[in-house]
Amino acid sequence: MQTSLLPLNYSRADLLNRLEGVSFRDEVFNSLFGKLNLGHLVFLHGTQRCLALSELLCVRVQLALTEGGLESKALFIDGGNTFDPCLIAEYAEQLSLDSDKVLESILVSRAFTYHQLTSLIANNLKPWIDRLNIKLAVISNILEPYSDPDAAGKQSSIFFKVALNSLVNAIKEKKIVAIVTSLHDRYLHKNSFFKQIAYHSSIIAKLEDYGDSTTVILEKHPAGALTTLVSPLGL
Repeated sequence: MQTSLLPLNYSRADLLNRLEGVSFRDEVFNSLFGKLNLGHLVFLHGTQRCLALSELLCVRVQLALTEGGLESKALFIDGGNTFDPCLIAEYAEQLSLDSDKVLESILVSRAFTYHQLTSLIANNLKPWIDRLNIKLAVISNILEPYSDPDAAGKQSSIFFKVALNSLVNAIKEKKIVAIVTSLHDRYLHKNSFFKQIAYHSSIIAKLEDYGDSTTVILEKHPAGALTTLVSPLGL
């Protein structure tokens, strides 16, 4: 009997969902992403809706394993002054959780320059993970500080590589889920930055807004080379 060979990056989706990870617990999103497993780097880019998804996961990760969570606190490293506590409170109320306790379980650290962002990732990420037993880390709007017109191109590129390599190392060593977002695709003109993140990412999704709805294009996934379109989608 002849057996067809599968690509090396192929994994059965049903087996992926048995691994420990965080779930959106939404029929559309689960069919698109599956579970975001420990050891995954997830790159969301395109619009402000990426912030909504990342903050939703900061809430969902606090749920019990049986409810699609990881019973964990979350870390939110804010690269563009984007964190919205009101959005967190709204998600908590939707899940019948105490919004104050949910907010207390999210460690927020802001960076206003690429030097600060690099330092937070390279020097503080692992200690925070160990001290608080964190299973989910969000790096919000990661491309903005490094793509600032006032940033020296060569130097910002060096710092970006340090930050990304430190993040990838932490994901592998500490077995966490990391969500990296770029809220404006205008920063993707720094094409080398995008390519570097894309290379290390397990999942890549592009979000595009159309009025009150959002289209999600799945560009990369561990289950195989996929291009999936979901439209329209209200977040």
